Amino acid sequence: MCQFFRKVKEIKNLTHRVSKSNTNVIVCPVCLQNSLSILPNTFLGILAPRTYICHNCEYQGPIFAEMEIEEYERMKNMSI
Repeated sequence: MCQFFRKVKEIKNLTHRVSKSNTNVIVCPVCLQNSLSILPNTFLGILAPRTYICHNCEYQGPIFAEMEIEEYERMKNMSI
């Protein structure tokens, strides 16, 4: 049983990618704004992926885009 939980943790670490670097930002895949936050985990927190919510367009889901800050700033300036 202990081996099962180790495998689940390994899978979670592989599938859940959060930026640990200061040079990257996570952005909403719908509106491309840097306004995502993580919803609190439910009782299935270990098995289920994190759910993100966008405060700009109300997107909810486990998918996000990650890009470098410089790239994000260039993209924002081009869309203005």
